[in-house]
Amino acid sequence: GGDPTHFAVSPDGATIFLAHWGGNRVTAHEASTWRKLYEVPTGKEPVHLTVTPDGRFLYVTNFGSGDVTVVDIGARKGVATIPVGKKPIGLIASGDGRRILVASMAGEVVVVIDVASQTVSRKIKADGEPQHMALARDGRTAYVTLPHDGRVDVLDAVDLEWRGRIKPAPRRS
Repeated sequence: GGDPTHFAVSPDGATIFLAHWGGNRVTAHEASTWRKLYEVPTGKEPVHLTVTPDGRFLYVTNFGSGDVTVVDIGARKGVATIPVGKKPIGLIASGDGRRILVASMAGEVVVVIDVASQTVSRKIKADGEPQHMALARDGRTAYVTLPHDGRVDVLDAVDLEWRGRIKPAPRRS
């Protein structure tokens, strides 16, 4: 309940995290029973979540406040708020867990957060408004949707360089 917008699962599959847009919070639930374990306040309008590969941190984009909340999963509390710019939406953890990549629609950038320092280390200019991301199994290739431009761009999540563009074929009627 409480208007969940997105979810993430811990690496061991034991915990499910939900972002609650109107409630400005995330909740953690036991996956096998859905029993609520705890909740943590976030910035305004939390929308997407990602968990670091080691299961230590949960990152939450806050669309309304332009920041990312960092939750220490073991401590069950927020430990940082990182300003990233207007309208952050999708995010992923790099395969090595050293970085969090955040799609910022209004800034037309992918913001790179350094996990060790919990700070923004770089902003990568996008050619359009990035919204969502997925990481390939290789842990290196990030696919970034730019729906207003009708395409997906390919970002190297290690070198932090754009590698390509996928423009889907037009629909047939």
